[in-house]
Amino acid sequence: MTFYGNFQGKSKTGRKNGSPEHDIQVALTSYIENISSPSPLYSATVGGVRLAMHTAKKMKQAGYKKGIPDLLIFEPRGPYAGLAIEVKTDKGRPSPHQKEWIAALNSRGWRAEICKGLDACIKVVDEYFGKAEGDQLFGPLP
Repeated sequence: MTFYGNFQGKSKTGRKNGSPEHDIQVALTSYIENISSPSPLYSATVGGVRLAMHTAKKMKQAGYKKGIPDLLIFEPRGPYAGLAIEVKTDKGRPSPHQKEWIAALNSRGWRAEICKGLDACIKVVDEYFGKAEGDQLFGPLP
């Protein structure tokens, strides 16, 4: 069983309107945290988080842009300056702003992808970091 073997793609809260994209992203960041030699420099963005109106206004004033991908990995690999991933569920669809960001990043030397589901996200990360079938991408798992 993989470290994310218990991931089922649905909210742990059991709420009707859970946050499955959030759950995918949490599992994905756990996967990235276990990459070794060296550990990747990355950050998540706050897309998809419900904010109070005053907080949203402050973020916009400070430069936050609508549609920025969910995960940014600041590790150059091959021809790419970095990796950006927009996380979606299997049924999720990107917004026009998200599509614009993906196209803009790709035109600026990044590898930017819209990934549907955890397996698609992990496949992109593995490809980006050059993991071939059977390679060890991780250090010891907790």
